[in-house]
Amino acid sequence: GCGRSWPRNPPAGTRWSSSTSSRRSSPSASTRRSGCRHHRPHARGRRAVQPRPARVGVRADFFGHCLQYPQLRQVLGEGPVLVGAMTSDELRLAITKPAIDLGYTVETALVTRLVAEVTNQPGVLPLMSHALLETWRRRQGITLTAAGYDAAGGISHALSRTAESVYSGLTEAQQAVARQVFLRLTALGDGTEDTRRRVDRTELEHVEGLDEVLDALVAARLITVDRDSVDIAHEALISHWPRLREWLTEDRDSLRVHRQLTEAAEIWDGLTRDDGALYRGARLQLARDWVRSCTPSLSHREQAFYDRSVSVREQELLSAQRQTRRQRRFIALLVVLLVALSGTTAYSLISQQTVARQRDEAVVRNVIDQISTTALSDPRGAAKLALAAYRSEPSPRTRGLVLSSFTNSLQYASAGQSDFAESLDVALKRHAYAQGDAVEVEELRPVGGSSEWAKLPRPPEVTGKITFCVLSPDGRRVAVVYAASESANTVSLWDVASMAHPQMLRIYRTDAAVGVAFSPDGRLLAIGSLGATEIDHQTGGKTGHGPDDQRTFLWDTTNAAAAEPLAVLPISPSAMQFSADGRTLVTAPVAVPAPAGHKSWEPDIIAAPAKVWDVPQILSGKPAKPIDLDGVDLHDAAAVSPDGRLIAVAHREGQDGYVTLWRRTPEGAITKIRDVATAIAPALPVFSADGRYLATAEGDNTVVLRDVSDPTRPVDYAVLPGPETGAHVLAFGTENRIAAAAGTVLIRGLDVDLAAKEICTPPRVMGPGEHGGFPSPDLPDPCPSGG
Repeated sequence: GCGRSWPRNPPAGTRWSSSTSSRRSSPSASTRRSGCRHHRPHARGRRAVQPRPARVGVRADFFGHCLQYPQLRQVLGEGPVLVGAMTSDELRLAITKPAIDLGYTVETALVTRLVAEVTNQPGVLPLMSHALLETWRRRQGITLTAAGYDAAGGISHALSRTAESVYSGLTEAQQAVARQVFLRLTALGDGTEDTRRRVDRTELEHVEGLDEVLDALVAARLITVDRDSVDIAHEALISHWPRLREWLTEDRDSLRVHRQLTEAAEIWDGLTRDDGALYRGARLQLARDWVRSCTPSLSHREQAFYDRSVSVREQELLSAQRQTRRQRRFIALLVVLLVALSGTTAYSLISQQTVARQRDEAVVRNVIDQISTTALSDPRGAAKLALAAYRSEPSPRTRGLVLSSFTNSLQYASAGQSDFAESLDVALKRHAYAQGDAVEVEELRPVGGSSEWAKLPRPPEVTGKITFCVLSPDGRRVAVVYAASESANTVSLWDVASMAHPQMLRIYRTDAAVGVAFSPDGRLLAIGSLGATEIDHQTGGKTGHGPDDQRTFLWDTTNAAAAEPLAVLPISPSAMQFSADGRTLVTAPVAVPAPAGHKSWEPDIIAAPAKVWDVPQILSGKPAKPIDLDGVDLHDAAAVSPDGRLIAVAHREGQDGYVTLWRRTPEGAITKIRDVATAIAPALPVFSADGRYLATAEGDNTVVLRDVSDPTRPVDYAVLPGPETGAHVLAFGTENRIAAAAGTVLIRGLDVDLAAKEICTPPRVMGPGEHGGFPSPDLPDPCPSGG
């Protein structure tokens, strides 16, 4: 190693059993395996002595490391001598000469084997030295034999057999001590092989039973011990003893942390235990985690270093906490002083703002009342009042008044019945409604105008009252439901592409039909059936409809002769809707009242969760696997956004109303986003064509629009006055217009800026009761240019 010397030509009398060097002159000998880590470039003292020449031996793989030190780099550059492997003759002399000098002989066959095994093999001289020592112990008389060499294990196994034999002869407690010793005597390589590490005796003094273990290891010449240090005798032991290799491999990261702690403790101790050299931050946290998980055996110096590092860190934390508390108390005191100084001013300002806000709110409420009284006599003036109220206090309600103004609305009249038997197409061009025993389909026309229409009479073979009718999204087909009795319904399908020549395509017989829906292209017709009426066999009376026979039939409307539906779903929805691409079907099942005395039906109302169906999967003939929207039982209706990614379910919980939003991922998973509370039980949810708005009809005869661009934070956009009798149908047009129908159809645009522009645009000719002035003295004219 660094600091040791040897002559250029090796002496013949190399000792096999040397505990410090198996061959002092050989570059492969263990005397050079410590690398440069023990080199001390500066003398500890400066005494008046004559300098002496020194030879420095460096192992080849450590040469580059020595170049990191300026002093060594200069010395090593002044003519290094490269020492190669021993020749065959040198090996023979090294094997036989020590034996001859002591009166022993070596079998020629053994010499030949050893030379063959060692020649050109790096790092085997320590192994040969130990193998010859073990062969000498097994000699026959004065002769070292090949048989004794084989019994010792040869070059490959002699050293590991000796180590394993000594280790196996120790007690369990002593084996644990031996493991600690060998791990501490090994330096973990970083890009190089593991090497031996000379350890100061003080690093091991905490280990109980150390002396007995060291004595056994020294006797076997596995380690060397002097007054101050302990070292591995043969570095080859590290790579050739399987048990030691296993120890070094199984928890290498832990060994590195321990070695770093050892080195840091040495530096700290060398600096007179200065707190500036303690562990902090990430290194301290790593050490603390390691100590908690491994409970390692630390030397007295390591334990003192670790305890001091932890103690100083805790003191720093306590000091920081005290400083934080002092700062908080100081800030609190400042806040109190500021509040006390500014309290009067703040109170005055808040009072002024409160009074101003209350005055504005009162003015707006007054204006809203004026709008309702002047809308018929002066619609333009009412529209201006709505716009002024909106600009004074923007809110969903005032915005709804602007959007509902006469300049932004279209009103269409029909002679339809005031019940739920009516429907609209997605283009908002056609309106179907029940009229007596027939259904009329007409082009939407302004009040007083004329338009095309078609009458769909009740087929002769059909009886019963019309319960509802549904237009296909494209307005080309109509499904009409007739109820002859509670359990016998009929659905007639009509083609109304030509209003002048409507054609009945076919009739479907079903049980109590509770829901009908068309796919976007009109090809699929879904009919939900409640099932047959259940009879109480004890009394013979009717008890209700059972949930087990509820079904939904999917029919192909293009095949009027089809005898069987395309698919049957085990559910009876009161509301159904297909997504715009036709790939998703959302169903809201009927809540069935539980009959009195029927013990198997619990609770009082039998309800199933809303479900999301994969339409291609259904039509493929595979078993349908819907996704349940759990947690929502009493549904009013469900809707799906045009892109199929958002689902809305309108439902009630006691007296409270909610709209629950769900998100569907591209992979098909569905997660609940949030519940949106509504003032009154919502119904008829529907998404706009671009998916931005969600509309619901609420119990106070209003239509509420919510902006769901960010479905995690829906925002009320507008509250629109609905039909006086409440909306029976809600529909969004393709141009972001919304329609509410209850006999009369009201269509409104959603662009408040466009509505404001139309309100402020003067008409060419004013109608009766209209004037150009602004009827409110409390608000500024929203159209100061005279519109």
